[in-house]
Amino acid sequence: MMKYFICLLCLGLVGLTSKLANAETSPGAFAAGQSQLSIGGGTSSIGEGSYLILQGRYGYFWADGLVAELGLQGWVPLDDDLSSIYVFTPGVTAYLYQLGVVVPYAGAFYQYALSEQPLDETSAIGARAGIVLRQGGGFLGLGARVTQGIECGKDCRTVSPEFSLMLSF
Repeated sequence: MMKYFICLLCLGLVGLTSKLANAETSPGAFAAGQSQLSIGGGTSSIGEGSYLILQGRYGYFWADGLVAELGLQGWVPLDDDLSSIYVFTPGVTAYLYQLGVVVPYAGAFYQYALSEQPLDETSAIGARAGIVLRQGGGFLGLGARVTQGIECGKDCRTVSPEFSLMLSF
């Protein structure tokens, strides 16, 4: 059974290699000097409270496929007894634009939260990864993000989905 798995893996790698060899190598919207505007959202929870996250990010590609970003999130409480949270998020993301229509991405970020309610942790670091689908002049993204509070342990770690619509100019 293991040899069949290895054969399938090798065939997949050969297919991926040929796809990369034939892929468009022009960075297009991911080229150095391009700007990117992204809106999106997701969900998360803090303690027993659930939130809808609305976010916007502006990014500038300082190298092909590599963008420096500044973002702002608004956490809208889904429970009546909670306050809103606002999160400032600078970061960097790399895009593998060479693969064609489906563009994988991965990035890292820092975030700082402000709220009327007391928060156990206001600073965190995190990582994000997913794929972006090229759709005409825009991009549709689907991924996940992991956020870890700086001053606490596993109790402050959250994993949440990430959806985005990006425009490049």
